[in-house]
Amino acid sequence: MKISGGKLLEELHSALLNHAELVGKSVELLRKILVNYNELRVSELSELYTSLSDIENKADSLKREIFNLVKISKIHPEDKEDFLSLVFYTEEIAGLSKAIAKKLLIFKHLGISIPASLYSYLGEMLSKSENASVNVVKLVKMYWKSGESGFELAALIEKFEKEVDELRLKALEETYRICSSEYNVICIAIPIMIDDIESITDKCESIADIYRLHIVSRGLMG
Repeated sequence: MKISGGKLLEELHSALLNHAELVGKSVELLRKILVNYNELRVSELSELYTSLSDIENKADSLKREIFNLVKISKIHPEDKEDFLSLVFYTEEIAGLSKAIAKKLLIFKHLGISIPASLYSYLGEMLSKSENASVNVVKLVKMYWKSGESGFELAALIEKFEKEVDELRLKALEETYRICSSEYNVICIAIPIMIDDIESITDKCESIADIYRLHIVSRGLMG
């Protein structure tokens, strides 16, 4: 079973998918920045940050287009609420990616090195966050299709979220261990970055929850 709505709904689905893909690219680019942080020059990292910022701006512009499509569509009010929630959460992922990248750019400007043990945790967390965002795009792509196949993706996103939660605690513990002997700017900035990365998978899980509730409540189980 699919949601009916004609050409306008097809345009809305396309716009939602494009928006999710842009947001997915923001996480992908953030991971590229982090993975190559030690080798990148300030100018190179700044260029990557600008590219990420451009992606966020494009996503924001597309968000306004989606709002207009939702406004003029004749779909069920609960469907409209689901689609808008979907956009809000994906938008927050792009915002978090930009915020993390900005911190890394500031670190690079100041010549700050990230301790290897923390760097490893951040990389692993972000790798799982990227995997979660990839599956969010797949989930949005099948939003108008039968609900059965999407539940496996939603469960996988939830799995990544739980794994990142566990890594967050380990990363914070390592931060506290390092900072117990030497307090510096890392002790202030890294915990915020850790929480921001964890929040990316939180938003991905929220999107998965929206999908599952939407499929069940609207009777789209196939």
